[in-house]
Amino acid sequence: RGGLESSTGAVTAEGTLHAPLGRRMVPISGTLTGNLDWNINKEILRLDKAGLDGLGSYFGSNLLVDMHGKKTVVTADSTFKLNPRVFLKEWDLLPGGDARVPANIAGASKITATSDAVDFGSLDLQIDGAPATGTIKLTFPPAAKGSPQEQLWTIRLNAEQLDLDNYFPPAKPEDSGKPRST
Repeated sequence: RGGLESSTGAVTAEGTLHAPLGRRMVPISGTLTGNLDWNINKEILRLDKAGLDGLGSYFGSNLLVDMHGKKTVVTADSTFKLNPRVFLKEWDLLPGGDARVPANIAGASKITATSDAVDFGSLDLQIDGAPATGTIKLTFPPAAKGSPQEQLWTIRLNAEQLDLDNYFPPAKPEDSGKPRST
């Protein structure tokens, strides 16, 4: 009997993680900070005041990982500030030509994740200063044996004040007066 039952303390980690993005592995470099509380007997890990800073972006959260029961469940109350131009440039994914990408996306969401789905419920966003609300859910339907895992994205976004013309290439003189399709 005996042994380690729990661990508590400040955490700081710095480095680069390579994560899959489509068929590519992309680097995610940054610094993770927070206060860790791990109860091994209850199979619960909590990371309070967590912050991940890198690639011109910041993600802050109070994170709870519950490994007790049939499925591991991760919940997080999160805030974020993203600069898509920085990480898309880093990953060589910026669109070509005159297409533009938002410079600032900030917001908050409650995130729930299991092995079956990741749900960004009740998103409150600011996209280049324009307010938006919505939900994003990523589900992983069961795959046939030997088949690759599929992903199903469900995105609902209400952004009445977001001017999408800011992200399209400028109209050519011969196109002036013609409506754009979106």
